[in-house]
Amino acid sequence: MATHPEQNVRQISCVYMRKIIANLWGNLPAPDQEKTKQLLLQRYIEEPVTIVKRNIAEVIGMLGKLLIPNKEWNELF
Repeated sequence: MATHPEQNVRQISCVYMRKIIANLWGNLPAPDQEKTKQLLLQRYIEEPVTIVKRNIAEVIGMLGKLLIPNKEWNELF
């Protein structure tokens, strides 16, 4: 999602990530969770292709549903 030069690969990786992130989030160590949150926001800002950017936003939204109620993603506020 972050580094592949082909748009299609970045887009598909977002689709898969959106589907699995809720189930796997709790298994990530806290430093990896923070790094993932930062990477998602950074990639959203830097992504030049609209469709990929939209898919990154969907991943952020899915993760936000888990984290916002517990105030665990302050960067979104």
